[in-house]
Amino acid sequence: MSPHQPRLQSHFANPAPTHRILLWYGNNQSELADAFAGVDLPEVTKVEVDNNAYATKVRILLDEPQRQFLVFHPGAPPPDTQNWLLDVELAYHIFATDLTTMHRQELGVPATFDRLIERYERFFRSGKRRGDLVQYLPAPEQLTAATFELALLGATIGCKPTLYDILLALLGADAGAGESKVKAVEDYRLTDVLWEKVKNRFNYQAGPGGPSVADFTDALFLTALASIVPGERPRANNEALIFLHRWQDSRGGEVAYRAAATTRGAGMKVREKLAAKSPLELTNHSLFKEVDQIVIIGVRDAIISGTLPTGGLKSVVEARRSSYWYNDYADCYEALSAALTFFALLPTTRHPRQRPAQIVQDYAADHHRVDAAYRDFHYHHRRAGSYLDHLADVIEDRYVNGFLTPLNEHWQARIDEENLPAAAPDLPRQRDFWKSQVEPYLDRNVTLFVIISDGLRYESAAALTERINGEGRYAATIAPLLASVPTYTQLGMASLLPHEKLEILPGNNVEADGVSTAGTANRDKILKAHTRGRAVAMTAETFRENHTQRQGGRDWIKEYDVVYLYLNLIDKAGENEEDQLFARTQDSFDQAVTLLSQIVGLNRYNALITADHGYLYQVSKVADTDFASYRPEGEEMNKNRRFVVGTNLQRTAGARVFTPAELGLEGELEVMIPNGTLRIRQKGSGSRYVHGGMSLQEMVLPVITVQKKRAISAAVRPVKVELLGTSSHITANRKTLSFYQLEPVGGKLSPITLTMGFYDADGKAISDEPTRTFGSDSNEPRLREQKVTFQFKLSASKLKDKNVYLKVHNESGAVYDTHSFEMYISHGADFAEFDLE
Repeated sequence: MSPHQPRLQSHFANPAPTHRILLWYGNNQSELADAFAGVDLPEVTKVEVDNNAYATKVRILLDEPQRQFLVFHPGAPPPDTQNWLLDVELAYHIFATDLTTMHRQELGVPATFDRLIERYERFFRSGKRRGDLVQYLPAPEQLTAATFELALLGATIGCKPTLYDILLALLGADAGAGESKVKAVEDYRLTDVLWEKVKNRFNYQAGPGGPSVADFTDALFLTALASIVPGERPRANNEALIFLHRWQDSRGGEVAYRAAATTRGAGMKVREKLAAKSPLELTNHSLFKEVDQIVIIGVRDAIISGTLPTGGLKSVVEARRSSYWYNDYADCYEALSAALTFFALLPTTRHPRQRPAQIVQDYAADHHRVDAAYRDFHYHHRRAGSYLDHLADVIEDRYVNGFLTPLNEHWQARIDEENLPAAAPDLPRQRDFWKSQVEPYLDRNVTLFVIISDGLRYESAAALTERINGEGRYAATIAPLLASVPTYTQLGMASLLPHEKLEILPGNNVEADGVSTAGTANRDKILKAHTRGRAVAMTAETFRENHTQRQGGRDWIKEYDVVYLYLNLIDKAGENEEDQLFARTQDSFDQAVTLLSQIVGLNRYNALITADHGYLYQVSKVADTDFASYRPEGEEMNKNRRFVVGTNLQRTAGARVFTPAELGLEGELEVMIPNGTLRIRQKGSGSRYVHGGMSLQEMVLPVITVQKKRAISAAVRPVKVELLGTSSHITANRKTLSFYQLEPVGGKLSPITLTMGFYDADGKAISDEPTRTFGSDSNEPRLREQKVTFQFKLSASKLKDKNVYLKVHNESGAVYDTHSFEMYISHGADFAEFDLE
């Protein structure tokens, strides 16, 4: 059998008309004549040309047009002008027996590629590789020597045949993930052409050891450093910066990029070289993680020293949300954002109004935000490591001595003047909760859930309200309520129940109309007695475990008009794990939102969220000056750090003693409360988290009213972003634009992430394509502006005097916005030589 039998069988098995005839030149080689003689193809007619070329052509083309022919010409192909079989050559196929021609025919490429096939003959030794290559070759009209070589590289590495994808696959070798791919490129002698293409595209200047993946990676990051630090010598052009950003954003390239950036950042001493940079100068740089470290340190120090405007620093922090390394330092940035809010708010509390009702209104409207910023800062600082320790010390001093103490001293003076809490006609009271808040729902025959979160103070409840509205399913509003005094759990819980009279008993337990309110079971009895069994009290955990199954829960809820649910994370943390207080507050938000979802699952759509009391808390150790200088004296005393209950309590400067009547209570027990934020000395730990007194943080309680939205209005929409007015002319290889977030995030408005870039008329990118997230919750317009700098490719210089287009895409890839610009720049050394595609 002929050694060429399999190839011949494969050819004639193809039904294409051009495969009917196959011409085989023997080139006067006897072994080829013998091979032809050995061919055995029953369905194919073998014809040998013997000075009858014209007659053979007539036979195979005209006489027998349906038959398959294998035509063997023993000699070499004659010149075209003397070749009677030239028509057959052009219309059908020539059977090649030399390897180069065989490979070319197998690929279906012109003879002009023979030299490239011979040059990379090692690649073509494998039939599998040759078969793979076919899948990587471009369309015939795009086939050039350059695209052929890219296809060879793509087939070798197993990636798309673009220089970007090839480099991305090889750069994994720098992180230990692509050594075999680098070796394959070397084995098939594709190394020289690879680095030639890299040099042409990136103007890559190889180091002393010659080009390599590691050296090219060095060159990329050195060029990135040179774009930030004057005097550093780049080893590539600006296209390297675009490539680095695309490497950052690539799927599958993150591990390699992070490893490479971390190694090079340390080796190049990036942190030391950027140490003198202002955070304002680094806002839009994100290739090195050291940039984030310097920005964090710079913003921290600027806050402490006051050397940079707060608004500018806020803009920097907001812009860094789009940084590649943001998630590594998210808690640092969130802590800085909270610190900037804290310091911006402090001046607004310096001149509080005089009337107690006005002070409560101001606290509920604005001043509580200082407490919220303090909580946010410490929540994130605790998770962020040691970067912000010094800033934490500064904030601690300003919070305690610049806000908490003076605000409550002012409050104390005013309530002393107007004899609060005995006289509080202008203020809603916790003791009236059932009548003012619950009964209106009963009058309308509407089922109501009341979630009582132990220790949920007003500032935290305001954040929870935003969180609930952000869910998009609910409409939530918050209003203040003045707590019963002393502000401790037993009295607060009793005040929220239906009652006419409350009395504190020895041991600090409380009775409502002569019935004990201690514990969930007793509160349940009181509710049932007041509603003829149509109300129930239980812990949130009991509700979740027993009544949230859809059908069973819906049957169960039919029996009740009011459900009290008790949630105890905050107060429990304050009593037992002070350092976790703010973390547990976040957990309580999660649980409250989950409860609302489960309530809606029962087809009930109304809820109130409130608290039994607030609290005072500071992260730092309480100073000696913050403890009362006196020792309480009296009879039957029960002492707490913020109040004393007993009889015959001695009056003293620095504290108020109330009769039960002055507090709206029954019985004989008096109550002593230290002024302002003072603590009473007591053995044991726990002086940082306290409650029971009359500070605004303890007394101003929340009532969050929640309703399930109608489906038509439930959707949350992203904030809107617009390009601010700018020149429509592009005159340099960089263009900085300002994008403005029209509304603060919150409620029904959620953050939006946009990808933006410049494109030519055909939609091809001519710049990098940065991504930015717009999620500022600031009410100050200037803090919702972000500047974005675009770096143009060389292809942009070919568009002089033509229109180009800024296109902004949302996360789904849809065009969000577009603007036309006119290009006024020409070719220059700052541009990259080629595009990446």
